[in-house]
Amino acid sequence: DIQLAEPRRLSSCVSMGSGKGGNSILSLCGPNPGKISLVCVIVLSIWLSWVLLIHLNKEMSDLTDQLAESNKNIKVLEESSLAFKTESKSKIERLESQLSRILKRRRGGGGGGESNGSRIPPSPSTIS
Repeated sequence: DIQLAEPRRLSSCVSMGSGKGGNSILSLCGPNPGKISLVCVIVLSIWLSWVLLIHLNKEMSDLTDQLAESNKNIKVLEESSLAFKTESKSKIERLESQLSRILKRRRGGGGGGESNGSRIPPSPSTIS
């Protein structure tokens, strides 16, 4: 006697009828999909927040480096500005002394000519 094999279901689904008339069928197919979805969403949100935190940490590190470099550049500019001011001041003082010597020679040794006491020569518009 030959027995015929009946195909079996591969899933482990169990259907249970309600005791009141069989209108609703409760199907149990492994874990609750709502709970699995919730766990997946929680794990993904934790992973995403971790990635975001690492990204922000990297950005803050880059900004800190740029700030340090900018402060260094500002100090260099301040030093060069101070050197320029000092050099300009010495040049202006040297030009003033040269102008005063020229005025003294032009006035005939300082005693003759106009004696207004200024070290700055008159402007070209007032000389004519």
